[in-house]
Amino acid sequence: MTSPRAFLAALTLGAVLLSVDSARAQQVQTVERWYGWQNLIGAGVSGGVIVTGTTTKTDAVTFVGLGAFAVSGPIIHLAHGRPVAAGGALALNVLVPTLTTLAGGGICLLGCDDWSHDTPDFMRAGLVAGMLFATVMDVAVLSHEEERTSVGVAAPGSEMQPERYTPLFHVGGRF
Repeated sequence: MTSPRAFLAALTLGAVLLSVDSARAQQVQTVERWYGWQNLIGAGVSGGVIVTGTTTKTDAVTFVGLGAFAVSGPIIHLAHGRPVAAGGALALNVLVPTLTTLAGGGICLLGCDDWSHDTPDFMRAGLVAGMLFATVMDVAVLSHEEERTSVGVAAPGSEMQPERYTPLFHVGGRF
């Protein structure tokens, strides 16, 4: 015959074992989040400062815009705790526009009739093309983070998650 105390101990042990199994069932998953919109804002604002500086022929404003373009993406990646992506964004934002600016000047030197007059235009075109390319690569490739979520536990603000709705129109992709 089993005593009530032994029965209660067995029941408690069973409840503890079941709770451990249910805790294991609530595994932590990761969800990929895109924060490229923040980088687009930084690139847009710095591009606006650059345009303002060039149209008013104020070199200081233009250089402030170029500096803001170079560091806005890396600062955003660091704010998301991604130092490797910050280094990649800094390399993209500095090297790509520099190389395309030099390439624009080189193209003009090889094929322009009036290279002393046309070279700055080709270099500006190379700079803009490089900045656009660097921004697109940063936003498309580097601006994703893994966010940990628990299965079965409602996250704060989960009632507004976009995954719950079917979009009428969606354009997306991955590189």
